Amino acid sequence: MSLQSTDGPRQSMTERYGVPSPHRRVVTVVLLSLLVAAFLGWLIWAAVDHASAPAGARVRSYDVVSPHEVRVLLDVHRPENAVLVCTVTAQAVDYSVVGEKIVRVPPGAEGDLTVRASITTDREATTADVSECS
Repeated sequence: MSLQSTDGPRQSMTERYGVPSPHRRVVTVVLLSLLVAAFLGWLIWAAVDHASAPAGARVRSYDVVSPHEVRVLLDVHRPENAVLVCTVTAQAVDYSVVGEKIVRVPPGAEGDLTVRASITTDREATTADVSECS
């Protein structure tokens, strides 16, 4: 296989394919700038939105008072003016739920607070847990 040479003069890329449109470059730069600005806007929104701690609760301590009662101390984080409804469950040694209580936290200032609850059980509980809080 041999390479053949062309008889004509060498052409530059511009001569062969033409000059790129100056408007095309401007449109590309503007579109990329808008895309980057939209991404940065979304990034800032996501950071601010997820920066505040969500509502929630966890069991600080519990005390099995009797075979039919468990007292629970909850640590609750409440956003400002949010009404929270938390489901607290008591479980037996076989992990079955033996008691449940809906604890309502009234609206107020944002922050952490401690809430007490007493759960009536069907039989003796060995642990307590917050199954849901919103």
